[in-house]
Amino acid sequence: MRTSFAIALKIKAKHGILQKFIDEMNWTQSDFARALGLQQSIVGLWFNMQDYPRSPETMEKVCRLIGKAPEEIFPKFLSDPKFLGMKKKWTLYREVDLEFLPFNEVPELEYTPDMDSFDVKDKIAKVLKTLSPKEEKVIRMRFGLTDEETEHTLEEIAKKLIISRERVRQIEQEAIRKLQHSSRSRILECL
Repeated sequence: MRTSFAIALKIKAKHGILQKFIDEMNWTQSDFARALGLQQSIVGLWFNMQDYPRSPETMEKVCRLIGKAPEEIFPKFLSDPKFLGMKKKWTLYREVDLEFLPFNEVPELEYTPDMDSFDVKDKIAKVLKTLSPKEEKVIRMRFGLTDEETEHTLEEIAKKLIISRERVRQIEQEAIRKLQHSSRSRILECL
């Protein structure tokens, strides 16, 4: 009887102080941006540690809102171009006790001698082609499946597609619903 199961965890580094603050306030990044009177896409870059507030006025607003000193929230290394350019997404592989998995029954895994021979990108592309062109574009941009491999916010996608942020959210939800259908999810089962 199996007692553990191998899983892959996709981890994206976040700015701990900012994230903890919005979690405690029960806010989203958008709520935080609204409280500062800024665009969510700018604030999103701070949360993903891809940028920092450059104007003293903005830095002062953030510090006042959170109640911490600038050096605590945005230490010097955050402004280093080498740090800003670093990849901040990782995949961790580990064994997890079955009791912690969100289901009671563990599916039997098919033995495949050479998992690396699967062309993951082709399978994903095949499934995404079953969506409408707009749905495909939204999913690719939202989950970093484009050539640049960066995840975009609803706001950024809305600007590129010249539609509202709410419409992007609706398109994303519809596309995800379609992707969960057994005819599509079966293709991605072994990934």
